[in-house]
Amino acid sequence: MVNTPTRRNKIMPADIILVNSGTSYGTLVLLTLRFLQKDDVKLSHVLMAVDEDTAIVAETKVRYRNIQDYLKKVKEYKIIRNNKLTDKQRASIVKRAEALLNLRYGAFRIFLQLLDQLFQTKKFTGWLKDKKIQICSTLVSWSYYVSTKVKFLGLDWQCVEPDDIDDESIENHRDWDVVDASLSTWRL
Repeated sequence: MVNTPTRRNKIMPADIILVNSGTSYGTLVLLTLRFLQKDDVKLSHVLMAVDEDTAIVAETKVRYRNIQDYLKKVKEYKIIRNNKLTDKQRASIVKRAEALLNLRYGAFRIFLQLLDQLFQTKKFTGWLKDKKIQICSTLVSWSYYVSTKVKFLGLDWQCVEPDDIDDESIENHRDWDVVDASLSTWRL
């Protein structure tokens, strides 16, 4: 199923785009997280808006992607905004993320995060304090943390997964707005 996204609200820098890609890899991530967390994980990947049309994402490497084109290919998505951020903080978050452009994707980090989930610890990801080993969710959480000290669910940036970012926006809903979503069950 392919989405034809329509913009309900203007996307701003540092908005977070959570997706369920519907790909085989995305489905594997969802099933693994559901098993390990005993949670109904719905989102397997995350991007961050640089501007209204462009996002930064960690895939095979950290790179730019066109938001509209990307959303057309995913199964479902949710775009959230921290409503407490100033324009200066938004710019700082984006600048931090852009400093990581072209770094290779940290597949080893995913393995360590799975071990953390399995053993309910953060010891394994704690070994990787290096910002140069990124996955999609740590790209976003590191950029937010070093710029504004925002922690998703109070977690260290090294341990954050897309589902944690979504859970943060739900649990602390006064601080987060849903800018756009492909499912009507997500509040707008």
